[in-house]
Amino acid sequence: MISLDEQITVAEQLAHHLGGVERNEWLRWAQLAVDTGLDEAVAAAKRMSADPSLRDNIQRANQAIHAAVTSARQRLARLTPSERQAVFGYVGWLLAIASSRRQRKRQSGRCATSEN
Repeated sequence: MISLDEQITVAEQLAHHLGGVERNEWLRWAQLAVDTGLDEAVAAAKRMSADPSLRDNIQRANQAIHAAVTSARQRLARLTPSERQAVFGYVGWLLAIASSRRQRKRQSGRCATSEN
């Protein structure tokens, strides 16, 4: 078992590598990982990143998920299933916070240009 601080550190590292991935896409993938296992979920992300029937943003999200999780795979594999699920949940919240910050930044940029 790892400490809560270590779980959050792993989540921060993953979130950092996920860039502009939307929280919903991450949570969809995380649920797949819980249901099918880490290896199958990583393989699914790789398949979806190259699936021409999916929208570009979904392909890019899965490409980022595949890359981020692959780089952290050894560390994630050492976690218990409940620890891994907690880390995935923390990543979801970190992505939501980052998205909210980006949105506020865009809105404040629009306000500044509309005042000029």
